[in-house]
Amino acid sequence: MLGREVIERLARVSPGVRPHLFHTGAEPEHLIAEMAGEAALVAPLADLDELEGSAIVILTAPPATEATSERLLAWLRAHPRVALVDCTQPGIAGSAARCVVNAAPPVRPSPPWYHLPDPALAAPTRLLAALAPLAPEAAHLTVLCPAAGFGADALDELAAQGAARLSGHPEGKAIHLPGILAFDLSPAPVERSRLLETQLAEIFPRLEATANVIDAGVFHGHLATVLASCAN
Repeated sequence: MLGREVIERLARVSPGVRPHLFHTGAEPEHLIAEMAGEAALVAPLADLDELEGSAIVILTAPPATEATSERLLAWLRAHPRVALVDCTQPGIAGSAARCVVNAAPPVRPSPPWYHLPDPALAAPTRLLAALAPLAPEAAHLTVLCPAAGFGADALDELAAQGAARLSGHPEGKAIHLPGILAFDLSPAPVERSRLLETQLAEIFPRLEATANVIDAGVFHGHLATVLASCAN
């Protein structure tokens, strides 16, 4: 979905710009990947100079190694006119990237690095923005997150767990998932809740927000409840 939205948006706002696709995976080979609903040949980003001439670098998957992330950030620092839109979680640039929703801030930050919030906040941030006329002062979020957040292998693992439970067989040790999630829920590590709170504080600096993340035995999609108190 992200790929389709990005490609369609780029085609609308910059019809003459042709995006170039690279991957930062561990294998230095060309990959066939789905991009905007179509098959695309994606080359490895072996030489960062291949990014020369770019206006924006959009990162949709975490680099395979921390060293690759550092090399990419170093290249971006050397090219301060190139914007970074980081769609990964928790992001590669830390607090140096501005957390944004829907649109970039009116004043271009330096460096021009932007970070999209966690997908679990997609609906809650829109709800809280819609409540702006009521002047929300505090909010507590409870978010249920899917297995898809742990990668494609986690989806296969969840399916295997479900089949094992339905047949009465042992589920086996979880490898890609944090535990046995089939037909179950599990509290996420507190660090993930703190990450959502940090992002909410950056998006809504006047809002006192807390969050509670729960991993759910579902394949895709998030569920969130928001308890908000407002001044008006």
